[in-house]
Amino acid sequence: MPTAALLLAGGMSTRMGTDKASLPFRGRRLVEVMNERLKGIPGISAVYISGRVRGLPSIPDEHPRRGPLEGVRSVINELERRGEGFAQFLIVPVDMPNLSTDQLGTLLGTSLGSSQAVYFSGFELPLLLRNCEEVRLQVNKLCCKERPAHERSFRQLLAHLRVHQLPVANSAGEVPKGFLNTNTPEEWKRALL
Repeated sequence: MPTAALLLAGGMSTRMGTDKASLPFRGRRLVEVMNERLKGIPGISAVYISGRVRGLPSIPDEHPRRGPLEGVRSVINELERRGEGFAQFLIVPVDMPNLSTDQLGTLLGTSLGSSQAVYFSGFELPLLLRNCEEVRLQVNKLCCKERPAHERSFRQLLAHLRVHQLPVANSAGEVPKGFLNTNTPEEWKRALL
């Protein structure tokens, strides 16, 4: 099934205080490392970067400051304009530097079946999302400017779709390292340990 990866790198990074996509990670910018990681996953036909990223091909948000779901909407719309069709999207945020190719491969290897989305229980991202009319309509509906910011979210999108959740193995209730989201300098330091 043709699958594209969408790397969400268009956030404002206000809590981090600097552009998260440009943070140094393993000798390069985080966005470069994540882009290469996604390209290395079997079954990924193409990787698209959402946002304005210096030095890499990327697709800017049509309507900036509307959140990451707007990034997804903008990429899907641009791919439709280009005539590039994919059956599903693997959506990954740039600020989860410890996501492994095994974790992403597990998600990608899960059949959507009758579901429209598959994700790990307790974590809206990363997300495997079917590219179909009903999903695109929900994304467009949630991204409209009349919606309050808290409603333009993956949580709201998943509440309107048929979903399948994969179990997450964790010890003592801790967030597995691969699922650590880094929004602040403190979270970034923790992710680097």
